Amino acid sequence: MPGIHGLVVNTKAHIRQSLLALAKHRTSDAVALAHALLNTPAIQNATHIGVYMALPSEPSLSQFIHTVRVSLALPAYDESIKRYVFRTFIPNKTSLSLGGDGCLAPGSNSPVIPQLDVIVVPCVAVDKQGNRLGRGQGVYDQLLADHPTYAIGIVHEAHVLDQVPVEPHDQPVQAIIHG
Repeated sequence: MPGIHGLVVNTKAHIRQSLLALAKHRTSDAVALAHALLNTPAIQNATHIGVYMALPSEPSLSQFIHTVRVSLALPAYDESIKRYVFRTFIPNKTSLSLGGDGCLAPGSNSPVIPQLDVIVVPCVAVDKQGNRLGRGQGVYDQLLADHPTYAIGIVHEAHVLDQVPVEPHDQPVQAIIHG
């Protein structure tokens, strides 16, 4: 019989698989999402924001990225320290390449941003307490643990659940915006 940890992992994997299959058929309104983000006090007061380049199943930040006028950073894997870091991202200027996790990321020539005011996090699912379910690789759990700051979870509205299974390493978000 599996232990409690095994049950949580299996439950998370099942929820993730089901919601990612549904997300393939969902669309997001990048303009409405940008408007919601731009009207968030944490964003309005920020000078350095961590963002993401959306995968097909994730709400797009494209409009927000091209509208907001602050320093932006994207997650990138740093092979020298074997950890994800945030690197400077200037829309239409920073060269991006596909990382091992399937996401577009700046190269090692982009400076690391050690401190951010806000991190915008893609979520497969989230509950009303801010517990989030990601893609299962622990990327944002590591980034949020390394950069303790205000985190905004971006999720399809139908993916806000009553409860998300939580493990000790899971990092929550402080706010949720539907994309």
